[in-house]
Amino acid sequence: MGLRYLEIRNFYGAMDIVIRAKAAYKTVNFRYIIAPTTKLETGLVPFNFDPVEIEHNIQSGIRDAKAAIAMGPGKSFEKLISYTQQKASGKIDLDYGEFITEAS
Repeated sequence: MGLRYLEIRNFYGAMDIVIRAKAAYKTVNFRYIIAPTTKLETGLVPFNFDPVEIEHNIQSGIRDAKAAIAMGPGKSFEKLISYTQQKASGKIDLDYGEFITEAS
């Protein structure tokens, strides 16, 4: 449970930095941000991946990057920020992959 807490806290901490950067640098064109839409393999022991797990994570990243690019500049950024704000306020109970699918 402690590891899950840290995972969630790190996500919101990183998103806070992203949101602050967007607010601070209004003239910057933040075109793409890539976030996993499926659960990534972690291995039995963290950072101890077998080749199948590594390949799964790579393919997930490729798929998510292609989907973000297909949305168009700025859209993946807007969707991730919207997801984070709605999730933090308790308005939705979806994971990011479900949110993206529902929003499309």
